[in-house]
Amino acid sequence: MFISIEGGDGAGKTTQARLLADNLKSLGSDVVLVHEPGGTELGEMLRSWLKETGKEISPQAELLAFGAARAELVENIIKPALAKGTIVVADRYSDSTTAYQGYGHELPLDVIERVNSIATQGIYPDLTFILDLDSAQAYNRGIARDNESNERRFEDMHESFHSRVFRGFREIAANEPIRCTIIDSSKPIDLIEKEVLDYLAYAGYI
Repeated sequence: MFISIEGGDGAGKTTQARLLADNLKSLGSDVVLVHEPGGTELGEMLRSWLKETGKEISPQAELLAFGAARAELVENIIKPALAKGTIVVADRYSDSTTAYQGYGHELPLDVIERVNSIATQGIYPDLTFILDLDSAQAYNRGIARDNESNERRFEDMHESFHSRVFRGFREIAANEPIRCTIIDSSKPIDLIEKEVLDYLAYAGYI
């Protein structure tokens, strides 16, 4: 099984992905937790470069760089794990590219789809939980996080960008209602955690 946790910055994806992986492990499942960009030498190098330099790159370059990192992650981590019957939990995947580069940066969606198809080799999640949040609340969370880490990722992106990203995720969910489940991430962390597990139990996955 392949599960992804998606949503805009500030929605709490990383926390919920970690909690889900831990909960599945506690139930006796073999689980691999991956995050994007990361998980491979190329992905970690890209993540480190973006964080340490703070340099901006064009939306087109960003699209291709993240696509390359994802291709390495799929080939070296995700495919082998799924082939062994291991559950993969992803903190971000191809939906993030659609939402950020497609809706946020307004690159053509057909171009995004082609890059995603190449990078994923056609491997997509069985289930995706999209953490939804009012863009203004997400923006405030992001500013607070940036202040703690001395970064300026949110401050450098206008709230309208984040609003388009969250709208993109909602449209993705509307287009693929069987795969995608929207969860209100304004709720406390433990309630979101429970909602994810309740859904998996109700659907017969755990």
